[in-house]
Amino acid sequence: MKSGKAVGPDDIPVEVWKCLGEAAMEFLTSLFNRVLESERMPEEWRRSVLVPIFKNKGDVQSCSNYRGIKLMSHTMKLWERVVEARLRKVVEICEQQYGFMPRKSTTDAIFALRILMEKYRDGQRELHYVFVDLEKAYDRVPREELWYCMRKSGVAEKYVRVVQDMYERSRTVVRCAVGQTEEFKVEVGLHQGSALSPFLFAIVMDQLSEEVRQESPWTMMFADDTVICSESREQVEENLERWRFALERRGMKVSRSKTEYMCVNEREGSGTVRFQGEEVKKVQEFKYLGSTVQSNGECRKEVKKRVQAGWNGWRKVSGVLCDRKISARIKGKVYRTVVRPAMLYGLETVSLRKRQESELEVAELKMLRFSLGVTRLDRIRNEYIRGTAHVGRLGDKVREARLRWFGHVQRRESEYIGGRMLDMELPGRRQRGRPKRRYVDGINEDMKLVGASVEEAVGTDGRAGGRTGGRTDGRFAVATPEGKSRKKKNGTLAAESVPIPDLNLKQLKDFHARYRAISRTYVYRLATGICRHTELPITEKDLCWTLENMELNVDAMREAGAMFQGTHDFSTFRALSSDAPFKNPLKTMELVQVDPGLSFSQRHFHRDIQFWELTFKSRSFLYKQVRRMVGALVAVGRGKLSIRQVQDLLDSRDSMAYPQHMAAPPYGLFLINVEYSDSDLKPSIEDTDCL
Repeated sequence: MKSGKAVGPDDIPVEVWKCLGEAAMEFLTSLFNRVLESERMPEEWRRSVLVPIFKNKGDVQSCSNYRGIKLMSHTMKLWERVVEARLRKVVEICEQQYGFMPRKSTTDAIFALRILMEKYRDGQRELHYVFVDLEKAYDRVPREELWYCMRKSGVAEKYVRVVQDMYERSRTVVRCAVGQTEEFKVEVGLHQGSALSPFLFAIVMDQLSEEVRQESPWTMMFADDTVICSESREQVEENLERWRFALERRGMKVSRSKTEYMCVNEREGSGTVRFQGEEVKKVQEFKYLGSTVQSNGECRKEVKKRVQAGWNGWRKVSGVLCDRKISARIKGKVYRTVVRPAMLYGLETVSLRKRQESELEVAELKMLRFSLGVTRLDRIRNEYIRGTAHVGRLGDKVREARLRWFGHVQRRESEYIGGRMLDMELPGRRQRGRPKRRYVDGINEDMKLVGASVEEAVGTDGRAGGRTGGRTDGRFAVATPEGKSRKKKNGTLAAESVPIPDLNLKQLKDFHARYRAISRTYVYRLATGICRHTELPITEKDLCWTLENMELNVDAMREAGAMFQGTHDFSTFRALSSDAPFKNPLKTMELVQVDPGLSFSQRHFHRDIQFWELTFKSRSFLYKQVRRMVGALVAVGRGKLSIRQVQDLLDSRDSMAYPQHMAAPPYGLFLINVEYSDSDLKPSIEDTDCL
């Protein structure tokens, strides 16, 4: 087991057994033998703590959008791993199951799905997918059905009784932010968070689908995520009904709302799939095992998802990456460990265009520049940014992953699903015009770049590059400064593999126009009294927020603005964005005031038009903080928010608590002043000597 996991009710972490070493091995061996002989485990192992985890989709107030994870005894999990190892020796799971199986992963299923779509797209033939979702799959497995499936799979009766003992008299409590419930019994379903549950669920799905599943890729399963595929809509509809009947008669239930249908190379009027008299939701894209697949076989949406996933990972470790006290080398290691894997996930199964590679690299360079505290105005070349952080080009890493995966596919046995999909030949012709980009096109370009052919890369022994344990040909190495050498055809090293050279130059005192500022002052302009008789002058167009036929309670706005002054946590007034770096929500507002203003032309157009200026001064602001504060103050002036409600928003410290569509529009906001300390604006004696 990995270290650092949350402990169960017994409060004994797995690190205890690791520290004890050989003594722990002897004790656990004796303990597990006694449990196996008696078929009774300690009562303490039967207790657990259930923690609801939001799935990050759907209504946050709906319990169905939470996944319950049980915190169980780590010692029991070690016992479960022993039992699992014994069960895997006697149970054979079907080839259609990719979840928690040796030599199989999500990449295998994603690759087979994408290549099959590509083949049918090129042959201009329809292909129909139904993505079946089981409702509360782990929690709905009947215990009696589990024992039956284990016996039918050839599990010895003694181990069936051992597993039965794990589920007898099991009790749990639900822990949430406000406390925990009373203890109650759990009499149905598998333990979420158990080390043995994934394999037990695979046994159940293997037996329940024995009569209805087809060979891969027409049926693919990853735990409870099932894909049904067919060349005709009628056939896939019939297969879906057979799956429903096979599952629901044994206690499982297909989710009608989350089951979705997608058609590749759809012709006009092909219709949709019906499920028990209702139409299945038809989609043009689907997130399968974390990778977005599109009905047209493209990967544009997937690239955007990878960029978003990279920013999400970067935001989690931004406290480290943006810390000036941490060296660039350490930041590069953290970035390569946390952020880059999220951006590379699943990209070895697609062939990217140059524009899509550029999107990924632009996002990566933004992250690296944020981490190193530089901007494009500093005019530092990209290769030096990468070299300082010891991070290679993302496009080269994608190419390396694609070539590595292609070699993996070629080395597998002939029955392997990925190889069969690549070798599949379908009748039909590619459509006229510019042909769609295929996976093999990207592989051929990669091989050309490294100076080798596909045959040479695979080798006569069926191994990529003739590999006998490691890469032997330098041409197959991909450019990275992360410890691996890179060779181009001319033998020169990539520029990004060379860090910024140390020329023994003296460095001037560091000054950064953004980070050295001690205060910023923003003004937001409002215009009230606008109607069809008092039209806003053209000189003010898009330069203020016009509030038509409306009067503001300025005194209430000033009273609410006074609440913002001082040091507060402004999390409520921060807009969440995947492109915005994380900032400390604790800000000190030096000034918040509401004053009458003037038109830019310095003349009065109409006596009913009144300009107002809302001034905000602080050292720094959060993303869209000023616009959100303006929206709240205007809502107070219009009587839509009370001063007490503004205080409640400030105290909630939750961005989701801010009412939607209340933020002020971007036009009308101006940065009018930035202050620096005098010492930063004057060269020191040391700087003068360096000059």
